[in-house]
Amino acid sequence: MENRFLVLGFILWLSLGMSISYAQSNGELSESNTIIRDSILNLIEVEVDDSIRMQYYNQLRRLTTFERPEEALIYNQKFGELAQKLSFEPLFGMSKAYDATLYIPMGRYEEALQSLLEAERIFDQLGNQAALGSIYNSMGAVYERTKRDSLARIYYQRSFDIAQERGDLARQSIALTNISELYFRSGNYEKSLQLMEEVLQSDELLHPDYLPRYQLIYANSLLAMEKNSSAREIYEDLLINGAELNAFIRANALMGLGKLHNKAQNFSTAVNYLQQAKEIAITQGFKEIERDTYRELIVSYQNTGDYQNAFSALMDYTVIKDSLDNVEKDRNLINALTRFEADKKEQEIHLLNAQNQVKDLQIQKANRDRIIFITALVALSALAFFAFRLQRIKTRNNRTLREKNAIISKTLEEKNILLKEIHHRVKNNLQVISSLLKLQSQFIDDQKAVMAIAEGRNRVNSMAILHQNLYRDDDVRGINMKDYFTNLIQGLFDTYNIEEERIKLKTKIRPLTLDIDTVIPLGLIANELVSNALKHAFEDIAEATLEVELWEEEDALFFKVKDNGVGISQRENKDKKGGFGQKLIQSLAAKLEADIQMVQQNGTEVILKIKEYQKVA
Repeated sequence: MENRFLVLGFILWLSLGMSISYAQSNGELSESNTIIRDSILNLIEVEVDDSIRMQYYNQLRRLTTFERPEEALIYNQKFGELAQKLSFEPLFGMSKAYDATLYIPMGRYEEALQSLLEAERIFDQLGNQAALGSIYNSMGAVYERTKRDSLARIYYQRSFDIAQERGDLARQSIALTNISELYFRSGNYEKSLQLMEEVLQSDELLHPDYLPRYQLIYANSLLAMEKNSSAREIYEDLLINGAELNAFIRANALMGLGKLHNKAQNFSTAVNYLQQAKEIAITQGFKEIERDTYRELIVSYQNTGDYQNAFSALMDYTVIKDSLDNVEKDRNLINALTRFEADKKEQEIHLLNAQNQVKDLQIQKANRDRIIFITALVALSALAFFAFRLQRIKTRNNRTLREKNAIISKTLEEKNILLKEIHHRVKNNLQVISSLLKLQSQFIDDQKAVMAIAEGRNRVNSMAILHQNLYRDDDVRGINMKDYFTNLIQGLFDTYNIEEERIKLKTKIRPLTLDIDTVIPLGLIANELVSNALKHAFEDIAEATLEVELWEEEDALFFKVKDNGVGISQRENKDKKGGFGQKLIQSLAAKLEADIQMVQQNGTEVILKIKEYQKVA
């Protein structure tokens, strides 16, 4: 036993003491790390103590995380299985958290979120605040990468609050860095740069292990603010230490240099950097980086006249972007449809047989009743015999009917699951349409056309949010309007890059659950009214306020949008394009049999009184 611990200690010392050389082209382990891995695998084969084998697998997971994440997942699964077998609940929770850190760079976000939710449940029961802070940080990363920035900000803030309560400066810096990335994604580069400067200039917040990541985010913000020379210097400094740099940071730095050379019109040099970044991304499974390098390569090839490669890059970009929207769901949906149709036909046969059996039983019972009545005159013994026989038949038939009812209930449950999967897929397809519209707008110079496409994307997103809510809620028949409008309005604020300090939002949404046929036109109307207010109402308004209300009164549904802006008449004078939106509102209101009332006093107030609507009980 002592010898085994000595060998394990030596391997741990060797793996921590030696510089890990990250493969930059083919995803293979360095020679030294290969020796360590093979040594540990040999020890596992002869080790019988599960607790020691568990630690071996955890070390293998650490050794291969950045270089071969797929292999690291296998080792981590073994680590988790042994932890669960030995009833080491905290270590099992850690294995779930490690799963998520491996899934996220590979773009497997749904799997990452499932693992994190399981880890959160475990550590919440254990009261481990430090672990919860790390888990919330990872959950924020999942939501950030799936374009749900509002949720990402909530979880990053939770991680920061826990770290602040515990005095954990390293975790505080990580949370601030992630919030900085959110500001970067939303286009607020100045705020992103400010947060990163706060971290980099603080001896307390600066964590040396994460310095390359801090520098990368800082450089990306500089690049976005056209401070190209400063950004280039940081990217090049990062690549100088390439042997110690993990593949994710290296790929991002190469892509940053590619963007810089595109801006400087050094397109051939840009292609060189971008191709290196793409190869690392493909090898390591970094789907988002692969997608972004294709986008930049389109620009490089177009400007060098290499239209064939530009078209090829565009096709690859479209494919990888669609794959990030969970291509696996297509296969699952087809399998679910096949199983559902087969089960449905089988249940129809069973149900028909059950109905026939009930009819036969009814006839048999009537005959037996007559026989019992006649035989009762003959002998009490015969009556007792037939009564006992009848009771047994009833018991058996009741049991059969209960089994049939259970089968029918299961079929209905599977139907609901299928409907939720369909709503999820519809939501994904709408998001793909929205992304394609955004991509198309990047190749259009006419600002009117760009604005028209942006407005179309908002309308598509309003329907995508509806199907997303149907997928998440237990009841697939209707939508909780409070949740739906909250997500819809927050999405519009994010779309127009509006900070909460600039426009104060007041909502009073009753938690009504409405039928989907009511929600679709009402959601599109809400999208138009709120979008118009955000775009046009608050020019030169010091204390801008937007109010949105939904309530039910006297067998009618009321929806109100009110702003304290410049008024509709001034908007119409400035924006001659509002005709389509107004016609859309009128058409949708007619479908709902709604009366529209508009009041202009200290801004604009629009109230819809909807007579044709359906609630879901």
